[in-house]
Amino acid sequence: MNITIVGAGAIGTLFGIKLAKSGHRVHFLTRHQENRIERCLNGLDLVEFVSNSADEVAHADLVIVTTKAFQVCGALKPWLEHFPVKADILLLHNGMGTAHKIESYTKAHRLFLGTTTHGAMRLTSSEFRHVGQGETRIGAFHPDIKEPEWLSSVHKAIPSTQWHSDIHQALWLKLAVNCMINPLSAIHQCKNGQLLDDGFQDTWQQMSKEISAVMVAEGVETTPQEVLFITRKVALATAENYSSMNRDIHYHRQSENAFITGYLLDRADYHGLDVPQNRALWQQITELEQGYENT
Repeated sequence: MNITIVGAGAIGTLFGIKLAKSGHRVHFLTRHQENRIERCLNGLDLVEFVSNSADEVAHADLVIVTTKAFQVCGALKPWLEHFPVKADILLLHNGMGTAHKIESYTKAHRLFLGTTTHGAMRLTSSEFRHVGQGETRIGAFHPDIKEPEWLSSVHKAIPSTQWHSDIHQALWLKLAVNCMINPLSAIHQCKNGQLLDDGFQDTWQQMSKEISAVMVAEGVETTPQEVLFITRKVALATAENYSSMNRDIHYHRQSENAFITGYLLDRADYHGLDVPQNRALWQQITELEQGYENT
């Protein structure tokens, strides 16, 4: 296949190199508009990719979006006129809410949503490390769209990739874990595993009750106990990792707060649910970001 990946960060690089090594032609769209980029994964040889080419975009079979959630619209719009009608679009990023934002101007394309628990991190501008094996779930934004023919090819490159008939549920479970781990690890500037300490458990208990109530209102069957169980499992598996929001706050970058806890708050407000613990953490992250200019 001809695959365009929007965003050459950690997850984009991980998927790009694995897909290229599986025989696909991979092209990147990046912020800096360079014609070629080099990427290295796990200390192996550098792989060179063509980037920011209208001709490559025009031949794309699949477009995978791996930017930050708040970058999706800005990253896609300048290139939409070059996408062939045959090109499917897969959103593969943290947080929720972007699909509704881009739906109106991507109607010519089939839209898919994905979530992955693979862990990757940037070491230098071109070097990355795969720090945690995970699973990838892909489903259709509209339920009448069936499993795409390209899924088997992606699965061969990244074996843990599977079709999920109810991607809405999978995305909410990932969002729940992100809501539980990201803000606390960012505020306390700690590794994911440190959140398993006793001092965080009362907060996690309250958060899980609030999050599960919103999920149930959204039609996702879950319990506070399930949210806690999954979160602890992820925190243990990624104990030595820093969350993406942790790194964003550490380096004074905009985080995905609006599309993680912010999305939870939006849906809680819609259903008339009170989520004070999660709202307090959202406010703390917002204030940290607003304070960058004063530090």
